[in-house]
Amino acid sequence: MPSLRTRLTLWYTLTLFIVLVLFSVALIWQQERVGLRRVDGELAALGTAAISVFRDELHEQPDTRAAALDVLETFETPTRLLVITDEHGRSLAENWNGLEPQPIHPPAEDPLRIWTVAGTAGAWRLRAQAERFGPTQLVVVVGMHGGTIGRGRTSVNAGRQL
Repeated sequence: MPSLRTRLTLWYTLTLFIVLVLFSVALIWQQERVGLRRVDGELAALGTAAISVFRDELHEQPDTRAAALDVLETFETPTRLLVITDEHGRSLAENWNGLEPQPIHPPAEDPLRIWTVAGTAGAWRLRAQAERFGPTQLVVVVGMHGGTIGRGRTSVNAGRQL
């Protein structure tokens, strides 16, 4: 039978190991939450900017499809996507940037929706927001690429610049 000193050392080592593992799991979980909040904030700002530009484009030209295409051209980047649909889900302008097109729910069902989708090159965080422009209601979907999706849960690399 091991000595008291050996048994205490083993218990101390085991306890320290368990505490470190629990601390690490909590830290990773918090980083994931902070990262998702940061990305969601950036998507909210991007969606607001796209809506503002769309509103300005509608003042210049009343054709909603042409205005949507101008907004799409303004916000085109390789790590972002932008889709503008009418209230029935029909696309006015879209740039999915390699992501498989997603179903856009009518605004009556879901006026604001945020979700994560697995793409071939990683995860996309999407934000769909319904907005009324005079008599017409549109849905503006913005998205950012970054991170990965685990089995059954979302994970975005918090420290990585998107």
